[in-house]
Amino acid sequence: MTNKLATDGRAIGGDADQFHYIYSCLEPKVRDTVVAYVEKGGKRGRKNPKDFLDHLRIGYSDPNRAGRALDRLRSLKQGDKEPFHMFINKFERELFDAGGFAWPEEVCINYLDSAINGTLKDKLIIIRLPWKYYKYVSKL
Repeated sequence: MTNKLATDGRAIGGDADQFHYIYSCLEPKVRDTVVAYVEKGGKRGRKNPKDFLDHLRIGYSDPNRAGRALDRLRSLKQGDKEPFHMFINKFERELFDAGGFAWPEEVCINYLDSAINGTLKDKLIIIRLPWKYYKYVSKL
């Protein structure tokens, strides 16, 4: 939603229009939960879309998301017959959720290296691999 407002916010309208746009995009159960907030106009009745998004984050975001993703990342293994292009999508999702794209590239590479299957690892023994994450992934 933040990206949508950044991209199309002007087309949607002013703060009040964006505030109501956010509400219109919510699932019915969530709408029922926040209807009082919306009717009040949000914090101090200003109909501020940023305040509304903050309110939704507090109520609906998962504070343990990164920790759980890190646990999944630690145990993630590529299946013996799983194509790398399929596996890397799962890996990078967990890496992103764990906050890994802010880590040093060597750490990301080490997590990836420990997750790939033995067949792929065996083929990497004779290849000189780069220490830049995206170049490393491209080589794999």
